[in-house]
Amino acid sequence: MRERKIASRLGRTLVSALALLLFAQQPLATDLVIANARLIDGTGAPPRDGVNILLSGGRVQSVGTDEIDVKGAQFINAKGKTVLPGLTDAHVHSSMEFPVPPEEMGSGYPDPKWAVYSDDKIRAFMKGNFGTQMLRYLESGVTTIIDPGTHFPWGLEMRESLRSGKVLGPRLYITGRLFTAPGGHPASTVCNSDPWCIQSITVATDDPEVAREGVRTLVAGGVDGVKIVYDGQREDGAPGTFGDSTPHLKKEVMEAVIDEAHKQGVKALAHTFVIADTWEVVKAGVDGLVHFTTMADGSYQTPDGEYLPAVLNRFDVPTTTTIGFLDEERRMPDAPPEMQEQWNAMLASIGLSLRAMADAGVTLIFGTDYFGLGIDPHPRDMLLNEARTLVKAGFSEMEVIQMTTGNAARHPLTPDATGTIEPGKFADVIMLDSDPLQNIDAIFSPQVVIKAGEIVIDKR
Repeated sequence: MRERKIASRLGRTLVSALALLLFAQQPLATDLVIANARLIDGTGAPPRDGVNILLSGGRVQSVGTDEIDVKGAQFINAKGKTVLPGLTDAHVHSSMEFPVPPEEMGSGYPDPKWAVYSDDKIRAFMKGNFGTQMLRYLESGVTTIIDPGTHFPWGLEMRESLRSGKVLGPRLYITGRLFTAPGGHPASTVCNSDPWCIQSITVATDDPEVAREGVRTLVAGGVDGVKIVYDGQREDGAPGTFGDSTPHLKKEVMEAVIDEAHKQGVKALAHTFVIADTWEVVKAGVDGLVHFTTMADGSYQTPDGEYLPAVLNRFDVPTTTTIGFLDEERRMPDAPPEMQEQWNAMLASIGLSLRAMADAGVTLIFGTDYFGLGIDPHPRDMLLNEARTLVKAGFSEMEVIQMTTGNAARHPLTPDATGTIEPGKFADVIMLDSDPLQNIDAIFSPQVVIKAGEIVIDKR
């Protein structure tokens, strides 16, 4: 017995010694000083030159022109470089993949066919391409993504793999399943009525009590918020985004989801496109919109005669942009002139709509609606499309930067520590080799990416 105890203690001692040795071999987190930077801090302030930044403990500790001297700190000389907060993409479907051949990309989208359509397929995706895509987001300067519609419960595992460091990538905030009408979007559209897809990404119901139970299930699972698809053929005859045949979620179900979400302590997002739908979800207390809403007939008048941007501003409801699909030169480079004119007219209309929102004080947040379209897709393509289209629609480069940095802190699913380089904020920083105020493309090709105070991408 005594020999066994001695052997056991010896074993524990050896294990402890080995653990200490392994720990000693790991690089310890250190303070990081970024010196001599040209800083665009995400607050909306103009750029400042000669700025020194101290990052420590995963947070920004100081920002100013005074010299920083911290013993043992890592040092980056950013002279001649532009430094920004880490970027946010506020509309990403991180677990969805459509295997569309590149040659078909120029002629519109074929009938959707899921690459991820079973438990085995999504497990394989999580072990493979998910990590690749998350790394590509970091390489593109994106340190925060919001997923308003992913497979449940798989999205929770994806988020945890990022939080634990098992997968290197951005911070991830998710909603899980979407609340929609039976046969509505995305059940009958992107899912193509596939049962596994419908069960994994939707709560499709006409029953308010079923919807409330669905909210409770998602919140108990640990989602960061919930999302409603309030789109389709309206009772007043107005068609939805996907034509006359897509059913519309009942108003009482939408109201039940928002009410139950707030009772459970989480925020509610909504997918809407038309004024009447947006007006109804805002009146019901929705916390954020995942798409733009276009003005009709040159007016943003709601059914009760109010001005929609003023309503959104009054209720402090931010909206995500998602207008990159209007980059017709990428999607349909060989389209006839009349089709190109239609797309340009649509872009002009949406540009005026978003400008009206911004002028009324509505927070616009950058989002691509990325869903892995194409063979081995790279998210940078859709990030570039979104940014370029916003500039083409009339927004300045600084305004677009603001949408993907400081404005992101006002998203209902992100913490206040997101989006700016100020003391106390997340130490998420990117360093650029060229001026993004001259060419917005620069923000998505950073030289250095820092997440939580650690250099995760370094191309110097």
